[in-house]
Amino acid sequence: MDSNLFKLEISASAVAWYGAIVATVGILVSLYNVLRDRARIKIKFQRDMQIIGPQPVYDPNKTYFNITVINKGRRPVNITKAAIRTIGRERKYALLSDSFSAHRNRVLNESNPTTEFMMEQIEDLLANAWFICVYDATGRAYRKFLHPLLPLSNLWRRFKRKV
Repeated sequence: MDSNLFKLEISASAVAWYGAIVATVGILVSLYNVLRDRARIKIKFQRDMQIIGPQPVYDPNKTYFNITVINKGRRPVNITKAAIRTIGRERKYALLSDSFSAHRNRVLNESNPTTEFMMEQIEDLLANAWFICVYDATGRAYRKFLHPLLPLSNLWRRFKRKV
């Protein structure tokens, strides 16, 4: 019998290509897992809300605005406070009074993905509102602009200052 009938040779370049492809796929899978597991915060804003029924904290005769914070990611986030940044000469933050109330759990995870901040609706404040800012326990700020063109107006203000 001839021993040279079946001979298998694997070249070094084939092994190198196989290693490169497996390493690339491994990096892509790890990157996908890291991006999937991070906290992704979404902020919703609603005006002209009224409370119906007895509530110990809110007055049913007043109008409120509501900020809903949603964690769409897997990593838990502890939301500590919410504020509204105003435009104008004073440019200040208005911290929502609901940030100090302890009647809600503010840790957002997969089993409890949302929390809400409510405040009595003040028309002067909302007329000059630039964006909503929500802070987590690490100090990271998440922003929601109330008008889609307001970030561009900020760039225009910076440009005018330099000229």
